[in-house]
Amino acid sequence: MIRQVFLATLFLSLDLLGVSAESAAASVPPPMPVSPVSIETPVQPPAAPVVKSNELSKKTAILASMALAFNSGYSNGVCLGTGIEGTKQAVAAVTGAWTTSAYGMASGHTEAAMTQIKAILSYAAGSAIAGAMMPTPKAFKLAPTTGQTFLISSALFFMASRFAEVKPAAKTCFFLALMANGLQNSVTSVHTANLCRSAHFSGITSDMGTFLGQVLRGNKENVFKLKVFAMLAASFWSGGFSSFFVTRKFTSGGLYACAALHFLIGSYLMLSEMK
Repeated sequence: MIRQVFLATLFLSLDLLGVSAESAAASVPPPMPVSPVSIETPVQPPAAPVVKSNELSKKTAILASMALAFNSGYSNGVCLGTGIEGTKQAVAAVTGAWTTSAYGMASGHTEAAMTQIKAILSYAAGSAIAGAMMPTPKAFKLAPTTGQTFLISSALFFMASRFAEVKPAAKTCFFLALMANGLQNSVTSVHTANLCRSAHFSGITSDMGTFLGQVLRGNKENVFKLKVFAMLAASFWSGGFSSFFVTRKFTSGGLYACAALHFLIGSYLMLSEMK
């Protein structure tokens, strides 16, 4: 009897415990879903491009080449005008010198032919100096020796002015001016991947005609080059125009202005390289 009561009480307790456990489980609310917390990282503005001191923008290169083209046209006008005792010699190009030297040699005018041959060699020598000073140029990047190269051309123009005053008949002044222009033209060519030439405008004239013809037929691929070449040609022409008035006043000393321009450019570039 006692055993039956004990078992009944045990079963009843277990049953009551089971009900309480289920009720307790049902009374507990389900856990709330937790959404992941997103941490927004502030967006940094893009950094401004770092421009190295030796990099040359296309606009700056074109403007500088225009100034040098003016200088070349001016020096050519001084040497072709009457500023150096009436003697004449083109110093910004040697296209005519090739033909004149050949014609002079064929006709027996050896002295005239040799003068033109010296002119060709002088122009080439100036370009060779530029090549030696800047053996591995990169487009639109100033070489570390660009400033020194301009100082060399400044010295050449200065010596040309001195010889024009002292010994104009020797024509040494022309050969020195040819060297300076050959050097200058090489500097502008190598720094702009041949976009800008500051002397020897035969090729530029031909290119302008070619590009103009292309534009007239609807091909505008080289419009930018056409504009650049036209600006360079106008600068060269303006230099020759101004030389007429300068040579009337300063006679054989007109090339000192060319020396001064190259000296200022060379000094500025050297000081910039030191910073």
